[in-house]
Amino acid sequence: TRMADVVSGVYLICWGEPIGQAQTDQVRAGRGLHQRKRAFKATARHYIGWAEDVSKRFGEHEAGQGAKVTAEAVRQGRVLVLVRVWVGAGRTFERKLKRRHNGPKLCPVCRAKWQGVTVYEQAQVLPD
Repeated sequence: TRMADVVSGVYLICWGEPIGQAQTDQVRAGRGLHQRKRAFKATARHYIGWAEDVSKRFGEHEAGQGAKVTAEAVRQGRVLVLVRVWVGAGRTFERKLKRRHNGPKLCPVCRAKWQGVTVYEQAQVLPD
């Protein structure tokens, strides 16, 4: 990769469907309590990160070698999509976005779904 191709900044990854986290119930059985697995609780659909080289870091996420949450998404068969990059933004901006817990509001794919518009249609109406 040439240095001119390297983009640093904050990025947003979306995988559409939530990944799950196993939930357990304690059940009275016989003389004691036993734990029983039950359905998965829906959790994350997005990941916000920062990197010196966004493209390289995204490749690590896709390979299951990135953050724990993206590795779990890959393990569950989700397709990771790099949907947004804030070029040149730093770690302070990343922390600010993460503290807000509003990945879906920042994601153009999810926002298009809420508005009932496909991403393609949304791109057609955006000004150049």
